[in-house]
Amino acid sequence: MVKALHHGTGELAAWTSKVQIHVGAPSACARLVRRRYTFRGFQYFDSNGNANFADDHAKFAAHASSFDETHTAEAVANSLGPGTETSVAERVLDYLGRPRGELLYEFEVWKDTVAESSRRLLQILDQALKEEFGTDWRSCNFSPSLLFVHVHTKLGGSCNYKFDLTSCLLQGKTLRFDEVFLARAALIWDGVEDPGDNASRVDSTIFPEDFTAELESAHRRCEPDAFGCRRGGKGAPVEIVGLQKRSELNGQLGYVLGPVDLAEGRWPVKMYASGEAVKVRRCNLRPAEVDGASEDEHVTHASCSCRSGSCAIDDPTA
Repeated sequence: MVKALHHGTGELAAWTSKVQIHVGAPSACARLVRRRYTFRGFQYFDSNGNANFADDHAKFAAHASSFDETHTAEAVANSLGPGTETSVAERVLDYLGRPRGELLYEFEVWKDTVAESSRRLLQILDQALKEEFGTDWRSCNFSPSLLFVHVHTKLGGSCNYKFDLTSCLLQGKTLRFDEVFLARAALIWDGVEDPGDNASRVDSTIFPEDFTAELESAHRRCEPDAFGCRRGGKGAPVEIVGLQKRSELNGQLGYVLGPVDLAEGRWPVKMYASGEAVKVRRCNLRPAEVDGASEDEHVTHASCSCRSGSCAIDDPTA
């Protein structure tokens, strides 16, 4: 594999870096994350014509723990009898201990662009927690063993580093690569901080369920990186085609508002002419060119060299 000097260290670094994202959350939230999260579209990758890079990018794995269905607010309320208030069931559940689900994603990114894929995970987990516990979920004071986000990556180097992103989640902070990943790695490189257990990655064999095929199927259906490998394709100009229920939109131009909703299989798109926001399947979107769009505003299809291929959906309705 092609190598390059790592910043400030003199050690040889690979152009791609293996990543593990290890998530622990209340089981209901973990299930939501499993349905919604993908690193595709957030792992900037430029193959430069080298097949090895494309091979690395294509490989990934996803694992999950067994989710305990016995202790949920609904189950507790049912066991306590008709008319039990949700708040009472929640307090009982806190006493019993909330069931935890764990997820482990393994994939590769372009050198040190792990922040984008991690940032997306934090956004989806935050939304899942809001749906389950309300907008003030941070007041629940979840234990570190119940709620955590750990990232393992070599940052393009030869040594594995472990980064705890839980504080970013709990504080609602925007994850920045330089403030979280680069700052701590620099302390280790300079010998200021002991790497401790950073050399040990998560053992995927301890997870009883492999949902790689499930995620791969969602990728074929949604093509999360169809409109760029950064920001989930946000800002990419597209043309609407083949709609039946909203045929008046066919031929109109819009731009991608954000990443695909993996669970729904639809992309959020805002129309240029009307300003209307719609959700559209991948098979009803075609990359387009818009005069006057800056490179920063529109991430074109051509900027992504790791497309997964044509859309497998044959239902053109939206």
